[in-house]
Amino acid sequence: MTALSRPDVLSLPSTGLPLPSPVPDDAEVDAEVLREIPEEFSVDSAEGANWLVRKILDARNYAAAVQAWAAREQQRAEREEKSLLFLFGNQLRNWCRAEIAQRGGRRKSVPLPAGIVAFQQVAANLVVDDERAVLRWAKANCHKAVVVMERASKSVLKEHFAGTGEQPDGTHVEPLSERMYIRPAKSVGMPADEATPIGE
Repeated sequence: MTALSRPDVLSLPSTGLPLPSPVPDDAEVDAEVLREIPEEFSVDSAEGANWLVRKILDARNYAAAVQAWAAREQQRAEREEKSLLFLFGNQLRNWCRAEIAQRGGRRKSVPLPAGIVAFQQVAANLVVDDERAVLRWAKANCHKAVVVMERASKSVLKEHFAGTGEQPDGTHVEPLSERMYIRPAKSVGMPADEATPIGE
């Protein structure tokens, strides 16, 4: 059997292109999965069960690896932009202003093959630097700025239901059931609430 075809995102150089291909839609993924399943496959033996568990864990691990890679690449890209602006931002600003002035100053933008550099007036804005200090000030000077968020405590509601049997409005009771979990062999003994449930 061959592995599902996937963009090799984990081996991409950290400096750029090509980026992974767009995520296929569900129908494409389903078709790939069906192509990977051996003919007349069914879970009727330890070998068949092991094949299915291995494929599920492979997919789960791949998803986690892609998510971690994407987070690292996003952080790297954001840092690259900040570094370039720190090094050359003022030079770009001055050059563009000179170009605009040379063209008569009627337009506030400079078109370039790679993109457009533009200038725009930004209104004065109040920026919060210390949330706690602002909250203390607002309680003493501007009560309207203090927002209280109300929410029901799920743990307290569960305790109330368990103790009284009274079911709160807007809730439903899930009957006692059995869940199936799939986890790596090295995680045997992991509490059920730390594993990933598969269906009901």
